[in-house]
Amino acid sequence: MDDLSHALAWGQKYVIFLLADNGNTVIISDGIDNSELMRVNVTGDNVEAMILDVMSQGRQYLL
Repeated sequence: MDDLSHALAWGQKYVIFLLADNGNTVIISDGIDNSELMRVNVTGDNVEAMILDVMSQGRQYLL
């Protein structure tokens, strides 16, 4: 998720991804003021599915 944060920063999108709830939730936070934007449920996802879930559910903040 760190690599995704760095890639988005190139496009002027500053977000922080944090795994919570024993890896079942990804918290998307604003990279400037650190406020929580949303939580994405990634329970049981492999890495590829996790990235897809985060990108599709968080698209209004990421794209």
